[in-house]
Amino acid sequence: MLVSAAADRWAAIDAEKVARGAYLTRTHAWLAPQVLRFLRAAQPKSIVDPFAGDGDLLRAVAARGLGPVRGFDLDPARGFPVRDSLARIDAPRGAVIVTNPPFLARHSAARKRVLDGVEHWFDGLPHADLYQVALDRCLAAASHVVAIVPETFVHSAFPKHRVASVTVIEDRLFDDTDQPVCVVCFGPESRPPSRRIYYRSRRKLLTQAALDRLLPEPAGRPGIRFNDPAGQIGLRAVDGVGVADRARFVQARELRYDRERIKVSSRLVTLIRVEGLAARRVAGVVARANAALEALRERSHDLVLSPFKGNNHAGVRRRRVDYAAARALLERAVAEGMGDGRAVGAG
Repeated sequence: MLVSAAADRWAAIDAEKVARGAYLTRTHAWLAPQVLRFLRAAQPKSIVDPFAGDGDLLRAVAARGLGPVRGFDLDPARGFPVRDSLARIDAPRGAVIVTNPPFLARHSAARKRVLDGVEHWFDGLPHADLYQVALDRCLAAASHVVAIVPETFVHSAFPKHRVASVTVIEDRLFDDTDQPVCVVCFGPESRPPSRRIYYRSRRKLLTQAALDRLLPEPAGRPGIRFNDPAGQIGLRAVDGVGVADRARFVQARELRYDRERIKVSSRLVTLIRVEGLAARRVAGVVARANAALEALRERSHDLVLSPFKGNNHAGVRRRRVDYAAARALLERAVAEGMGDGRAVGAG
């Protein structure tokens, strides 16, 4: 598989494994106290895992006395009854589903040249990832569902009205991927955003309603252009592995990045041009934008930012600032520098 055309880097992939989207848990860190409480409150008559893999999740819940367990899997080598649960799930009455469904984005399948083998599961559905197809099947089959899914679920368009809680897991659950994940508990009824709770491990963070209020929205102020090699402001959009190496805005001369490498598709390191911004004001805009970014991260417990693969040296999940949030922060910083003071994206 081509990893980088610019650097002519290639990597070998296991096409069969990629097509299955199967990653097996190796620890029980996903079974946080609030997840266990949710399962016990559901009073399951049985626990079913329709994507059972090697049965690790079923062993974890069985060890805690949560009832008889049953698994299915598409791979006959796993030793469970064979079922294509991405097509349909039949769960017994009163069963609770606990699962780690396959993760495979449609665009990633195309890039890795395995789309032909998985596209039939996406047919007729609006979803961009197999885990979302799996969630659809699970939610149609059971009133209570606990699923380990990519943390990108938080900012996805997948319907969240049945979500009771989302638990971000920073411990590494898998041997063969550093995909950031969370555990989502779905109940039988629709819940308002004020009753959907976010946790990190066992610590309660905030509600969906509070998170929604914090999401920065750009106002569309003209004259701010991203991925412009002539920009005065740089953006390192991703946290590094060093604890102090945070995503941040910098003055262009401090970016230490070849301007010729800035492309229209750049997403992790870029230059931003602000029309009419005097050179003497750039440092102030950068300082205000960074202060606003750090305040936003603190208030949202980092959840307004997208997860990025891997943790830093302190074991904290790395984060990425998307360009919509970066634009909103810059708009505010520029407005304040002009004495405007308007809270960009506040309404």
